Amino acid sequence: MIPLTVKPLHIGIIGASTLKGKELKEAVEHSPLAALEVTLLDDETAIGKLEELNDEATFIQAVTDDSLAALDIAFFASDPALTLAHVDAARRTDCSVVDMSYALEGQPGFPVRSPWLEDETGAHPPLDAVGVVTAHPAATMLALLLTRLNSVGKIRVAAATALQPVSETGNAGMDELHQQTINLLNFQSMPKTVFDTQVAFNLVQNFGAGTAIPLERVGERIRQHIEDIAPSIPPFSVNVIGAPVFHGFTLSLFVEFDSPCDDGAVEGALTHDRLHLFTGEADPQDTPSNVNSAGEERIAVLWKQADMNPSAIWIWAAADNLKLTAITAVECARRLAALRTSGQIQ
Repeated sequence: MIPLTVKPLHIGIIGASTLKGKELKEAVEHSPLAALEVTLLDDETAIGKLEELNDEATFIQAVTDDSLAALDIAFFASDPALTLAHVDAARRTDCSVVDMSYALEGQPGFPVRSPWLEDETGAHPPLDAVGVVTAHPAATMLALLLTRLNSVGKIRVAAATALQPVSETGNAGMDELHQQTINLLNFQSMPKTVFDTQVAFNLVQNFGAGTAIPLERVGERIRQHIEDIAPSIPPFSVNVIGAPVFHGFTLSLFVEFDSPCDDGAVEGALTHDRLHLFTGEADPQDTPSNVNSAGEERIAVLWKQADMNPSAIWIWAAADNLKLTAITAVECARRLAALRTSGQIQ
């Protein structure tokens, strides 16, 4: 952990009622940031909702210029529209911004960051950053795996299929999958506002013209984020598939090296405090899955040699997408706080 010397700071979670916001609140409560003053904020649909924060009851407040002016660090766990509507007000009072909505991608002063990769590569964030865009969870997963495997040998080919859970589309996506499942089992028509296609009991390469971000765009985001947080890894390919599960990103990753790889070297590369490495002899119920990764802070990993190719391996990995995003956001905030310095978080 990085020692942090900061004056007492006031942080705010904008989008406190969203899936990301709720997961972030829990991550904050179990981090050094819990010692700071925390305010829960959201749009008018969530104002007045009662939440528990640090074992005390608190209400979600409205996002206003005055509420933002009181903050030193603002987490935007909201949808992109709410972020864009209020980020300028936050910045006018020199508030540092942690964008979990991806609304600020590509804007000056808001680099994409993944502290796990910074710890791994020794990279230093730009000192002139006024905020940060948190790396996509699948980008963090792939970047860490490929960075570690780069030590095994020169990677010739890397290709991944990423299975996206509906929680990436927020509460509305979760509700629609739930209702589709119920209606399908009762031979009723299914709601399709979010996905504009059947996602229940189905795997899809893209969504229809609903409100969900197209999966092709998600794939582009993952590739760009990996280039931002791990520029030294070789070119790779990723295909995103929509999966009928509520939580947990899963990855099937194929890696081919330029020469036969040593089992011990692969095991060593995948032995890491951010990775939970399973052996091939593990009980199937205990191997990486959406269920087993729920609530876990590490990436679950299982690997095997590729059939008839001594230079290639397959990796199956799973991680709690909301947990990983929240952990990334909290660590980014801690490092931003280090730039605001003068008191101490123990």
